[in-house]
Amino acid sequence: PAETAQRFLAGIRIVLDQGLPYDFEYPLDVPGGRRWFRARGRRIRASDTGNPLSLWSISDLTERKATEEALVRQSRRLELLSRTSQQLNAVLEAPAVLRALVASGMDLVDGTGGTAGMWTGEAMRFTEYNRDGLIQSIDSALAPGEGVPGMVAETRRSYLINDPEKEPRLASAVEDLGIRNLINVPILSREGALLGCLEVHNKRWGEAFDEADVSMLEGLASSAAVALENAHLLHERLQAEAELRRLKEFNEDIIQSMGEGIVVQDRLGRFTFVNPAAADMLGYAADELLGEPWIKVVPPDQHTIVKEVDAKREAGGASRYELEFVRKDGVRLPALVSGNPRFEDGRFTGMLAVFADISDRARAEESLRASEARFRAFFTHAAIGIALADQDGEILEANAALHSMLGYSGEELKGRLQWDLMHAEDAAVGRRLHEEVCAGRRQPYQIETRYCHRAGHVLDTRLTVSLVPRPASEPTSSIWMIEDVTERMRAESALRE
Repeated sequence: PAETAQRFLAGIRIVLDQGLPYDFEYPLDVPGGRRWFRARGRRIRASDTGNPLSLWSISDLTERKATEEALVRQSRRLELLSRTSQQLNAVLEAPAVLRALVASGMDLVDGTGGTAGMWTGEAMRFTEYNRDGLIQSIDSALAPGEGVPGMVAETRRSYLINDPEKEPRLASAVEDLGIRNLINVPILSREGALLGCLEVHNKRWGEAFDEADVSMLEGLASSAAVALENAHLLHERLQAEAELRRLKEFNEDIIQSMGEGIVVQDRLGRFTFVNPAAADMLGYAADELLGEPWIKVVPPDQHTIVKEVDAKREAGGASRYELEFVRKDGVRLPALVSGNPRFEDGRFTGMLAVFADISDRARAEESLRASEARFRAFFTHAAIGIALADQDGEILEANAALHSMLGYSGEELKGRLQWDLMHAEDAAVGRRLHEEVCAGRRQPYQIETRYCHRAGHVLDTRLTVSLVPRPASEPTSSIWMIEDVTERMRAESALRE
């Protein structure tokens, strides 16, 4: 070729005129393809005339050039693979990892199209296709054994084909995507679990893919597997953190909205948390109590209770007790307290206490005690006979007036049935009426009936029976009020006569 000839002429002049050696490389198109040669020239003198001549040696560099080009190409690929692996590991979301994987795979093996699928456990799902850098949305899922991805999912082995028209399972892909050749490699975790696959199509310039291309994509898929696992772990972590935040907010909402007071104390008894209900019950703003010791809201006469409970808490014991707080305005607040110790790494760090205002209950209990005292005074000192009986009519307790009326002591009356003390002709009616009252079929009633004195004589009485109010969980009992009307009945009879 003219260009190579000119280089030869220039080389000859340098060798002859300057006496310097000269060499250069050049290609030649020969039958069978292009070959590379090296020409080396040096000056010599002719043996007969002594004039300078140039001596040239020509060597074939074709194989060496091919090796060098392969090494350069391999080096470029390895550099690209290393750079791409680092880039993949910097991506933190699975879709972005797959997109970067496809673009890098196409660049690595000079492909013009490609896609990557995620293994769902049942199918290989594809959502994007890269055609010369243009991303197209797709929606495809291939089960094991279905298409090349399904085959790779089944075998967990890479697949290379340069004549796809001979593969029946590629018929639709050849027609739809114009595939001339392809490589599909599985993406496997370090434990060998299938994560997905990478598929690259159509090597540029009409060339065929080879095993070196497969090796490159397998290396890339290994890096992608690490990136996908990291992305999955990050996704799980972010989900867990989001769930923890949600639970924390939910718990805080519950604590802030609870009607019971909630406080947290450190190991020295200082408040580190006070919910709105606790602050409101104690008459303070929450900020006024933070950092303050518990003695600020507990009067001195209650300190012993708290100290005894605190000693148990440090040993790990929970507690439930009644305590009186003192509000900011000086008013006492009776409360039911439930406390639990808090530990970190086995070290006592304080306690959490929940308390409820039992002022209403205390007032109700006081009212009940007063009512019971009034009833007891009435029961004890009443001029008429009074007895408490269970639902079977058995006497539980009787007052002194009834003892005197019937001639029995309290111990003798206790356990006796009411109708056993009545006149035989009145006992059946008394029993029936009592059973109807206890069953709710009759309202409290009043009748005139006869009782028998221990000495044997008969007493005319006015009997009033009613149920004692009680919680549903307690057994039925009744109160019997017996008034001796014998003298009145005799007087009325005498007047009639």
